[in-house]
Amino acid sequence: MRSVLRLTRAVATLAVAGLVLLLASAFVPTLFGYESMIVTSGSMGSAAPKGSVVLTRMVDARSIGTGDVISWRYPGRDATITHRVTSVERDGSQVVLRTKGDANATPDYEPVRLSSAVARVERVVPLAGHVVRVARSPVGGVVLFVLPIIGLALDGKKRRRTRALPPDSSPGPVPALQAALWKGSSGSGGVVVPWVAPPRAGPVR
Repeated sequence: MRSVLRLTRAVATLAVAGLVLLLASAFVPTLFGYESMIVTSGSMGSAAPKGSVVLTRMVDARSIGTGDVISWRYPGRDATITHRVTSVERDGSQVVLRTKGDANATPDYEPVRLSSAVARVERVVPLAGHVVRVARSPVGGVVLFVLPIIGLALDGKKRRRTRALPPDSSPGPVPALQAALWKGSSGSGGVVVPWVAPPRAGPVR
């Protein structure tokens, strides 16, 4: 039974550690100038699977080349698109990019016109988006954070209780030598040896 509990505790610890690493890999880079976004469609295929997190950095539009993956919004639209650049052209002071999702059969119908900067994808963290979505929900927050904390607290309390238990108070066996020397009551001049309980076995502090 104890081995099963230990295995369960180890698996839970590894699962929590894995979730923490995923969340950290998705959010820690934002401290160094990156922005994170959750991929909500499969248009980029394995390059940026649905449910992953892309980390982007703002760069000069003139530094974008064919094959780069960028994130942008068309004017007047709320949706952010993350697709690969298939061609780069110049139109006066503007950079005109043609784009296409890796998993899409046709390129994007409208070019991307840029005058300054654009978000270029630097890193992709698979599966992290699913964890972020769950963590943001009330139930997910309880499952991912509150329950592990409660479990660790209960485990620590159990360990402290185990260490605080008193040692075994049952007397040990009387030594054979002590019994052999017990002859004083018969008047035969034997040596009387008072009985002394052996030391208790307890933890050394």
